[in-house]
Amino acid sequence: MPYKKDIWGYDIYNEPVDRSQYPKAPVQWRPIAIKIIETIRKTDQDTWIIFEPGPWNNTIGYKGLEPLSDPRIIYSIHYYSPQSAFTHQGVNVKGIPVEEALKKINKNYPSILDGTLWDKAKLEEELKFVDEFQAKYKVPIYVGEFSVIRWAPKDGAVNWLKDVIDLFEARGWSWSYHAFREFHGWSLEHDETFWMQGMPNPQPVTYETERAKVIKTAFLKNKN
Repeated sequence: MPYKKDIWGYDIYNEPVDRSQYPKAPVQWRPIAIKIIETIRKTDQDTWIIFEPGPWNNTIGYKGLEPLSDPRIIYSIHYYSPQSAFTHQGVNVKGIPVEEALKKINKNYPSILDGTLWDKAKLEEELKFVDEFQAKYKVPIYVGEFSVIRWAPKDGAVNWLKDVIDLFEARGWSWSYHAFREFHGWSLEHDETFWMQGMPNPQPVTYETERAKVIKTAFLKNKN
């Protein structure tokens, strides 16, 4: 494997889920993952393997989870809470007038969303099962994705990003922001203007967005 030295880790499957088994993790995934890991280890004994237990790689997948036998496993979560109420607001809106779509967004953070107060304490509560898993088994945790849609209220998006990064950093977790130059909805290089399917794709802005400042500041703390 001449390219092996360039690989930091194998993330063997992204967001495993079986909708018929949700909210539980798909029972067929763990034995498949074990076979994949065994196959990798036949040629590569050293590179870390990233395991997403599912479902969707939500934190609920860590409730009662037992670690895999391989000692070089990094356990991953994706974090978007509260997803439909805040981080993904307006993501799947389509087929309606823009005026109607705009009524479905502008939900802020921290605030009461769907009858629940969402603030930093509530976000931390969502990490409970992951905290318990790590405390029990002393394994590394990697937040492989987290993000808030760019047209969420600017102050709310900044508050949410700062809070989740603080929670990750306090735990010593590694993390990756989602995403760089993929769907513009998650882009730190685009402004906060709402977009829905059927609209022209927006162009990046020429200034640094407030969301970008939060992420870059966090990167600098981990520079060394």
